[in-house]
Amino acid sequence: MNKKVITALFSSLLLVTQISFAQVTDDTPSGVDINYCPRLVSTFQRGATDNTTNGQVTELQKFFEDYFDVKLVSGIFGRVTQGYVMRFQKENNLPAYGLVGFLTRSKIANVCSNGTTPVVPIKEPIYPYTDGKLSVSISGINQSYPLGTKMDFSIIKNNIPTNSGLVLSLVLDVSSQDQWTYRNNITGPLMLRPKSISGTGSETFSWDGKSVGCAQTDSPMWCKNVKAGRYYIQATVFDKSNFSILGWPDRTTRNKIAEYKTNSFYLTGATDLEP
Repeated sequence: MNKKVITALFSSLLLVTQISFAQVTDDTPSGVDINYCPRLVSTFQRGATDNTTNGQVTELQKFFEDYFDVKLVSGIFGRVTQGYVMRFQKENNLPAYGLVGFLTRSKIANVCSNGTTPVVPIKEPIYPYTDGKLSVSISGINQSYPLGTKMDFSIIKNNIPTNSGLVLSLVLDVSSQDQWTYRNNITGPLMLRPKSISGTGSETFSWDGKSVGCAQTDSPMWCKNVKAGRYYIQATVFDKSNFSILGWPDRTTRNKIAEYKTNSFYLTGATDLEP
């Protein structure tokens, strides 16, 4: 048997071996080719399937098919999908752990919006008002912001009684299964004392995009390093404005008279903003 024949036989054997291995790979692509922006709402990693994530594995794989121009959809998060997750993370300066967490999901959302921040429709107020006239809401919240970018939004008030107090809070928007994973994310009120509010109209509020209210007894680093993730802002109106939000316990009696939650938005980028 000459050298050329041996080389040809070896090449054929190698090709058959590669094909056989591909057939048993846990996330062998099925050939779906779809341009897609996924809806990813919880954390998952290698070993997950569509059944355990309510279809999020396929959502992610469709996004990677478009992003990397590959065939990937299988509904199973195996080593191939993990490899593309890590590649995406490295290319976007994220920790390359292969875990689809907040940072990765927020970056995917940013890529899907081409780095822009389209306006998100505002929800109706969620608090059941007794007279049907008293209300508070927020407008001007975009879909995503780089951490540390100032956020200016409008507070819309309607028939708010005199001497009322407004409290604005940054709230982490996670599912119950993610609460433990992201228990160290910094959230809380955006001010130390309520903002006086009354009447009907609108006014502007500015937030620095990286810190929450910090009492004198709190560690500054704990208050100033909000992490990347998905959040919403909650507006709560009380019938008094002369009480403390943070610091020593405040025993002032007050009643909640209106409340509102914005749509979710992403804070993206590095998590350490302090020098």
